[in-house]
Amino acid sequence: MDNSDLALKDYITSQRSLGLSDDAIKKSLLVAGWPENLFQHYFSVSNEATVPLSNPGVMYARQGGFFSGRISRLGLLIAYIYVILIPVSIILVAVLVKFGIGNSRVLNIILLLAGLGMVVVALPLSISLHMRRWHDLDQSGWLVLLGFLPLVGPVIGILLLVLPGTSGSNKYGDIPEASFSFKHVFNIGSK
Repeated sequence: MDNSDLALKDYITSQRSLGLSDDAIKKSLLVAGWPENLFQHYFSVSNEATVPLSNPGVMYARQGGFFSGRISRLGLLIAYIYVILIPVSIILVAVLVKFGIGNSRVLNIILLLAGLGMVVVALPLSISLHMRRWHDLDQSGWLVLLGFLPLVGPVIGILLLVLPGTSGSNKYGDIPEASFSFKHVFNIGSK
């Protein structure tokens, strides 16, 4: 194995570890000027032990970032449930504490800061979810900005729950895994 063959193998392995699909890696190699006959054997089934294939169930975004990858319709619905249940639970606890302690200026400030904190956390989570849903539709994540338009935003949110995603891989990754854990749905943490 010469140095260029070793470099090619290392490149393919590193791109797979980042979660890129084999098609995306092949395209990048062709754009870089590599002849297909030099790298095609790395993508055959018999070479799985030599260059490990990426797990199609793992979303790219785990390594690619909070705002990349894909999420399915059901994943978005589960995320909406998380986004509703967690703040509602916190609000219920806060109301119970407020009625238990009574009216206190310090408590009011703490509750106001907690509410602002929830908004600060919910906004990037919401943007991430909607960007990843647009990615599942093989559309640019910038379409998330449509959700900020009055009257259009709620319609977009409903459409994202209804429209089926791309079948198979697209330029944003493989089909999303059907896992509904908090970490997976919100695309945080490691594999």
